[in-house]
Amino acid sequence: MAAKNKENDPKGTCAEDDPAHKYFFIIDEINRADLSNVLGELMFCLESDKRGEAVFTQYRNLPTYGLDGKDVFANGFFVPNNVYIIGTMNDIDRSVESMDFALRRRFVFLEVEVEYELLADAFQAKDRNGSAVFGSLLYNNAEEAARRIMALNGIIAKEGEQFGLNRQYYISQGQFSGLPEDRKSGTDLNKLLAFVWDFRLKSLLGEYVRGEDSRKVEPFLAACQKAFMGNGRTEESAS
Repeated sequence: MAAKNKENDPKGTCAEDDPAHKYFFIIDEINRADLSNVLGELMFCLESDKRGEAVFTQYRNLPTYGLDGKDVFANGFFVPNNVYIIGTMNDIDRSVESMDFALRRRFVFLEVEVEYELLADAFQAKDRNGSAVFGSLLYNNAEEAARRIMALNGIIAKEGEQFGLNRQYYISQGQFSGLPEDRKSGTDLNKLLAFVWDFRLKSLLGEYVRGEDSRKVEPFLAACQKAFMGNGRTEESAS
């Protein structure tokens, strides 16, 4: 446990922290919910000057199950000082609302930019069983795959500027997740890239520039494809 409530705390404050350890709570896609409703009193507890200070929630008298009848909120609820909450979000996602301003000021915002080194490292990541997360093909061709993506992002930054695109629209390793096994464990990187282009990137980039002048869109998409495919598409993809 990150902290334990003291049995008798007349002020209803503080806990016995375990400062030797840091605990991390990671919320992926944090902006995909109404966080005010989801977090409730936790919003208050996230304030930096409220860490370790117990608050009494409206749920404190509800029965708890599986804890031998103990009310874990009897002495109040709080977030220990050694608990770090990390949220990830895509701030250009148009399917979600902006993050609540009250919550926004409780976090430090850090942009994770798409860089060549980040991509190459990601493609060479392994899971706990020692298997390549993105498959053996990308693992063995991590640097080349990263170079192709950065070439594509260069086109997005330069030629995409006419459509209001910038580095926020860069492509990252996320578009390579969950690929079919025969693709990610094959031997032909161009076939894998052609598959990603045909079934993921083409439609995504098309959505970025939807409604724009087709006379400008078509050359832009062609330039993106050329940069991404490098020496060209495979015969299989072109057929």
